[in-house]
Amino acid sequence: MIVEDKEINIWKGINEQIFESWIERLKDFKIKGESYFYSKYYSIFFDNIFKPLMRDFKKYKDKHKSCKIPEFWYWYSIKYLPFLKII
Repeated sequence: MIVEDKEINIWKGINEQIFESWIERLKDFKIKGESYFYSKYYSIFFDNIFKPLMRDFKKYKDKHKSCKIPEFWYWYSIKYLPFLKII
């Protein structure tokens, strides 16, 4: 990184194993998918937050009355998902 015409190594002193670990995680996310990634690295989050949210999103898409947060899913579908496609 260049700051005021000086090269600065922002990663200096960080253990290389940390980089390797995060690169492996990124590969898992990109290659094996979101569900695999969350279940492997964030199992509590996956079971208690991610899966229930995805079940609620499915209810929204199916227009089921028991959807808990339809306003959020509307925004997510109309604004957020299209935004992800452009970045």
